[in-house]
Amino acid sequence: MYPLANWTRARWTETLEKGVAFLQHIEDNVPVLRAALDDPRNDQPFIANALLNLAPAVDMELTEEYQGFLRSLARRS
Repeated sequence: MYPLANWTRARWTETLEKGVAFLQHIEDNVPVLRAALDDPRNDQPFIANALLNLAPAVDMELTEEYQGFLRSLARRS
């Protein structure tokens, strides 16, 4: 178990419950956020998947190299 994964899950859960108004393109990103939080893992792949899929929700652009790195981490089990 990764403490960072627990922290990531807690912060995004709090955002879903109290702060969706701060997300970019709410109607597109709330379902993505819910899907990310439905992942039961609390490990490095969960963190990578959350970063990769939720970057648009906070208007963050990831380089192609960083996206590839996150994808490779997200595939690990």
